[in-house]
Amino acid sequence: MASADKTAAEERQRARLPEIDPLFTIEGDGQRSNQVTEALKRYILMNRLQPGARLPPERHLASTLLAGRNAVREALHSLVVLGIVEKRHGSGIYVRDFDADRLGEQLSYGLREDAEYWAHLLEARAAIEVALIPLVAQRTGDDQLAQLQTLFEAMGRQFETEGLCSDTDFDFHLALIGMAANPVLERMARTITQEYFRYLAQRNPADPLMFDPNTLRNHRPLLAALAARDPEASIEGMRYHYGDTNRYVESLLRDAEAGTTLDGAADA
Repeated sequence: MASADKTAAEERQRARLPEIDPLFTIEGDGQRSNQVTEALKRYILMNRLQPGARLPPERHLASTLLAGRNAVREALHSLVVLGIVEKRHGSGIYVRDFDADRLGEQLSYGLREDAEYWAHLLEARAAIEVALIPLVAQRTGDDQLAQLQTLFEAMGRQFETEGLCSDTDFDFHLALIGMAANPVLERMARTITQEYFRYLAQRNPADPLMFDPNTLRNHRPLLAALAARDPEASIEGMRYHYGDTNRYVESLLRDAEAGTTLDGAADA
């Protein structure tokens, strides 16, 4: 009786799940689990499964894809590692939301976190924000400009009370990135920006850049260009914004080459 109830429950659950049509069948050469992984990615995307959506049971996937349970299990494990799905004990496998933090953590994996790493990180961050800022100038509405102005004013208040404004500066740039209305650029920029601020906060809490009063000044030309809806001026404003930081990181590189560490102490 219990077995029959379980079967009936599974059938009801299966009826609520999107079917895997021939589009998702496995084709071509290559390791079976890799093919299954790609088929499952297409299944999630084509069915527009939202974060929190549950995938069909493992045996149902294996039967539909004409693949072995081991291949399906390996494919699902790969999707878990990639952060696309998550396993919930006793419940099933669910689609995850994109996690920029998770990807950001992998950026520095295998790299030495020193002045050179920060220089590379800054170069990447500046390049992508310079690329997206003309889109922001063209697509930003009055409400979004007001939001940026509010965040800028919050930066000023935080600097007055705490002597630094890294938290509100971070919020400002995340908001700015979203206003480009390009989800691909947004994901890339968000990941790099989060890693940049993580590294800035952890490398040396007393770093002069954390307490630089020029941080506020460096945002003003950018805000003025966006208010004028001027793409070319916004590019110049963004480059100006990064000028002091570029010069500071270049000085760190020179110090490193001279044999000093990031905190100014001589290397042993």
